[in-house]
Formats: sequence, C-alpha cells, structure tokens
Amino acid sequence: MVNKSKEHIEHDLFLLMINLTQLKDSDYILQFFMEAMNSIWNDTQFRLLSKATPLTDTTIPISTSRYSFGSLCLESTTKTFPDDHLPLIRNSVKMLAIILENRFQEQLLSDKNIRLETAVKARTEELLETNEQLKETRDLLMNAFDHAPIGMTLVKPDNHFYRVNQTFCNITGYSEEELLSMTFNDITHPEDHHIGLEFINNLIAGKIKKGEFEKRYIRKDTTIIHIHLITTILRDDKGIPLYFLTQIQDITEKKRLAEVVVQTEKMLSVGGLAAGMAHEINNPLSVVLQGLQNISRFLSPEYPKNHQVAQQCGIQLQQMHQYLEQRNIWEFIDGMKDAALRAAKIVQNMLQFSRPSSTFRQQPADLIELINTTLKLAATDYDLKKQYDFRNIEIIKDFAPNLPHVSCNTSEIQQVLLNLLRNAAQAMHEQKDKRSAPPQIILRTKYEQDMAQIEIEDNGPGMDEKIRKRVFEPFFTTKPPGAGTGLGLSVSYFIITNNHKGQIIIDSTPGRGTKFTIQLPCENYLSALEIT
Repeated sequence: MVNKSKEHIEHDLFLLMINLTQLKDSDYILQFFMEAMNSIWNDTQFRLLSKATPLTDTTIPISTSRYSFGSLCLESTTKTFPDDHLPLIRNSVKMLAIILENRFQEQLLSDKNIRLETAVKARTEELLETNEQLKETRDLLMNAFDHAPIGMTLVKPDNHFYRVNQTFCNITGYSEEELLSMTFNDITHPEDHHIGLEFINNLIAGKIKKGEFEKRYIRKDTTIIHIHLITTILRDDKGIPLYFLTQIQDITEKKRLAEVVVQTEKMLSVGGLAAGMAHEINNPLSVVLQGLQNISRFLSPEYPKNHQVAQQCGIQLQQMHQYLEQRNIWEFIDGMKDAALRAAKIVQNMLQFSRPSSTFRQQPADLIELINTTLKLAATDYDLKKQYDFRNIEIIKDFAPNLPHVSCNTSEIQQVLLNLLRNAAQAMHEQKDKRSAPPQIILRTKYEQDMAQIEIEDNGPGMDEKIRKRVFEPFFTTKPPGAGTGLGLSVSYFIITNNHKGQIIIDSTPGRGTKFTIQLPCENYLSALEIT
C-alpha cells in the first residue's frame, strides 16, 4: 500500500462530503460512505453496526442530537492507526449524521399529512436548523479550501479558473482577481501545454478518479517554476462535469536540490578517475617537457660545450641553427612546448577533483575587496582584453554594506570569480552581432541565513535547460575545439563545494542571460567594517 498523507486524506474526505450532499437516498448514502472510507483507509476494515449494537472503544456512533443511524466500527487494522486520523473520521461521521438527518427529515416532511399544520411548521423549523448546520459544514469545507497550505483551484470545463485560494496566488504571483479572468493555459509554460491532457480526458471519460503529473508554470514576474498537480473532477447529479478540483505544490526548490545531489554524486565519482588519469599522464608528460627543455639547452649557442661537440662532429652550431630556422623546426619545438604546457595545465585542473588545495591556508577575507581585486586582474588579462573586449563591458556593482568576512582561500575564490567573468565575457562577445543592448555584468553581494552570497549575472545569450544541467560536468564545453578544456566550471564547482563547503547555483534562460550564485559560510557575524 502507498501511504497517504494527511493532506491527501483531507482532500478525499472533502470530495466525499460534497458528493454525499448531492445524493438523495439514505441507504445509498451509507453504502457510498462505507465504500469510500474503506477505499481511503484500505488497511482498515470499516463496518456498519445496527442501532442496538453496544458501543465499544472501536465504534463511533452515527448520530445527531435527535437521531441515531447506527455506528461505524473500526477493526482488522494492519498497523497502528495514526492518532491524527481519528479526528478526521469522527468529523466525517458527524457530517454524515447531519446529512442523513436532513434526508430523513425531508422524507418525513413529504409524508406528513397536510392537515397537521402545527407539526409541519415544527418540522420546517427543524429542517431550517439542519440546513443551517449543513451550511456551516459547507462553510467549513470552503474555509479549509481557502486556507489550505497548498494551492487549491476549481477550474470550469472551459479551462477558466472559478475559485482559487491564497496559496495558489502566492505560487503564481497573480492576485485572485487576475486569475479568475485567466485560464490555466495562460500561466502554463508553452512547451508544457500538452502535459496532463491525457489525464484530463480520462477524468472526463470516468476512466480514472484523479490525475497526478508535473509541469512548469510561468509566474507573473516571468520566473519559471516547477509544480506538482493532483486533479479530480466534480460532477452534478447527471454525471455532467462541473469543475476540476486541483491541488498544486511548488516543487522548484525540491527539483533544484535533486539536481545538486545528482551533480555532487557525479563529481565525486569522477574525482578518483581524474586523479588516476592525472598521475598517469603526468609521468610521460614530464619526460616530454624535460626532453624539450634539453633539446633547447643542447642547441643553445650560450653553452661552450655545444660548440665543442658540434666541431667534433664536423659541423658548425651556427649553420645548424640556420638549417633549423629555414626548416621551421624551432616553430615545431615551440608548438610542442605550448601543447605540453597546456596538457600540464589540464592535469593540474584534474588533480583539483581528488584533493583539497593545501597550497594556501584559508583565512578571513573581505569579499568585496576580493571581487574588486579580481576585476582589476580581469581588466589586465590578455585574452579578456584583446579577444573579448572586457574593458567595454559595463560592470555594475550592487554590494551589501557590512558584509561579514568569509574564511576562504583567496587565490581559489579569485580563480572561480575570474573563470565566471571570462565565461560571461566570451558568451556576450559571441553574441555581439545580435545584441540589442550593450554587454553588462552585474556583481552583487548579500548575506542570508549565515551565508555570504556572490551573484555574477550577465545579459548574454543564456542557455537552455539541457546545457544548464551539464555545465559543471568535467570536460563538457560549448566552446569550439581548442578554445576550452571543459574543466573551468568543474574545478570551480569543486573549489566552492568541496574546499569551502559552500554552494554554486546556476540560473539561466535562453535570451535572458545567466546568473551564477556562490554561497559561502561566514567566518563570524561581525561586519567587514568592524573587523580590524
């Protein structure tokens, strides 16, 4: 059995009571109620006892102040019955008794002789009182709808919202008035309009009682959120659909945390492999670099020994140099050196996966000062200056005052910031012929929940969800061959999460830029201005 949450049981009871109020026959009401209770709690056997049956601890009387309709007996439980479920059962039985009394009084009223005017009047007053109780019950159910901790909606068959609660308004960012003039397609992501249609069609056809699925909404502020929906259908006496009753839960944060867990596991699994590969590559690479260094040294005219050996071989070192230059062999040697050094840099990055940095100790640092220093480095970086016009990018600083110091390895944090700035500059440079606005990078700092936060946001091309999920993977890159190793963001991820016990989060939408958020634990709660 799949355990039902209390919220799901409350939802099912809510629908049960609404359906019971639409039934006319008392026997059918009892039968419908018993079948529904056994379906909701399918690990508990509910039985209907007669009026004469003695009451025990496991029975609940189905009665009002005037009438008794028997008792509900709970038995054959397969596990301990949750205490917080008993009040739900008692309230449901109480509402059932009120509904049965109402039906009983209606029957009596129709059977009374018209000549008993006084009795009819008395019964009418009693009926009005009972109807007031039913109204109070309905008001209670509507109050539960309006104040439910999850989003609740009633949608008409034409897809327009008929009723929404405040939680749903908070999820979507729209007011109740705005939503009641909209359809659910108006707030659904265009790519997700097809999701749930099969469930809806099966609901209307009566093939299923409820549909459960996930899709994306677009909030009023244009933020995309992930939601989980549970939908059922309400019908009239003739079985014609009246409304779709839907529960909505925002699972955006839940999905993001799941992505973080998957990414972390993926990075940890590749750590050991990267370390082994790095060590295996390092040995032959060292031989290559040492050999190239010796070639350059043995051909250098600065060493007398080289001239002496050349004369012994019957050649002149100067003539050998002329031959090497004319055959462009020096260019080959320089190319080999550059390739070997680039491979050595890749090996150095790979080693970041298997061990935390021990080159520099961590110490309290002023993040704002660290960001400003990194910006100066970026302004003088050759590639950023010559290839990506970094000096022409508008830098906007939005720094929180009195930001606490953070215990960190300043060199590593600068490496992360410089890598993110370089990626932003390159992305905006590749889009320069299609841009409608000048390139811009916004740098923000915040302090939330004992964490210092750095945001680096650009107005570049952004990225789709498929690429966004892979940006931290080792060796994954969208750059052309030879333009990147695919390790920059992977190393940055490990520096923040492994070495500094923080988090790095990406938020990006095609055509709307990219934002990286770095969260670091604060060293203490003193402001940067107060620490000397």
